[in-house]
Amino acid sequence: MINKSIKNKILFMGILLLTNILMTNIISASPFYYKISMDYNKDVIDIKEIGVIFSQEDLTNGYGSYNIETIDANNKKIDSQNFVVPNTRFYDKGENGNISEGGSVVLENVSFIVYAPYYANAKEIIIYDKTNKELTKADVSMYSRITEKENVINNVGGDKDEYGCLIAAGYSWCEEKQNCIRTWEETCSSAKKTEKTSGNNLLENISNYWWVLIIILIILIIILAYAMKKKR
Repeated sequence: MINKSIKNKILFMGILLLTNILMTNIISASPFYYKISMDYNKDVIDIKEIGVIFSQEDLTNGYGSYNIETIDANNKKIDSQNFVVPNTRFYDKGENGNISEGGSVVLENVSFIVYAPYYANAKEIIIYDKTNKELTKADVSMYSRITEKENVINNVGGDKDEYGCLIAAGYSWCEEKQNCIRTWEETCSSAKKTEKTSGNNLLENISNYWWVLIIILIILIIILAYAMKKKR
């Protein structure tokens, strides 16, 4: 027979494992982001470049006085993110390792990067200032998964590589598949694609039933609390 102390340890480790799985699932629920490179020049903001990246880390920007809105094909807002322009620099002055004074300086020109969650049906991203005035916007429909490749190639201008892949739409040549692909939609290797798709399906199934994990976690905590109380 397993004594109560060992049972409690096993139960406690089970709770920790379930908590870790649950938190990892929540963090990984939306692993794709728009990476937006911008220039700031005396209250004027311009978008230089937008790409799509994958990250297991949360890349939200936190609180700020500027705003990024993501708009869908029906001109409806599907997301809103705040951000701050990092144009303030802090400095310290001192001698022999002793700080005598410090301060800050506001830069008139700065280049920086912000992130916004990726949406498969997004059409454009709009940047607003502190007064909710529109500063600039950029078309992101080329990254939409619901846009047919033929429509993208016909409607989106830009340079093509030596294989005819439309660079502006995010396509690159895959030698194994002998086709132009977008790497955030599919991998070049068929075997890796199958493995990735299976992992994504599992992640989606877990995401759909996250509330079941929470219920199980609560039940385990109650059982552990009861077992510890009974032991006393």
